[in-house]
Amino acid sequence: MNRIDFQSLSDLRIEDARALLEAGRFGGAYYFTGIAIECGLKAAIAKQTAAHDFPPKPELVRSIYVHTLGDLLKHALLDQQLDRDCILQPELRRNWDVVKSWTVDARYSSVATEQTAKDMFSSASDIKTGVLT
Repeated sequence: MNRIDFQSLSDLRIEDARALLEAGRFGGAYYFTGIAIECGLKAAIAKQTAAHDFPPKPELVRSIYVHTLGDLLKHALLDQQLDRDCILQPELRRNWDVVKSWTVDARYSSVATEQTAKDMFSSASDIKTGVLT
């Protein structure tokens, strides 16, 4: 997969989340919102690679094949940028705080409430301060 693939998947998954949210399927909406963020971060990681570079060390490769949003943010080299942006936009910090607790294990859970799913979705997709923005 390349950067464009991950960007496309991110767009698709946030639309899936929107459809699930509108259908009252809150667990699925919560889960797919997290997947959209994960794909967006992996697109940012892919942006750092050059087409003809030798693959990085196996430890690095293993560390980016994860689903932890905080770890992916660091590997995307966006953690310091997020900190700077949050000074100017405190709502962005609140949104990141909402989404960073997402785990891929949400796919096995049905505990997402309507409010949890709505908070997750809006924290990711808000036009001005959403994490995906």
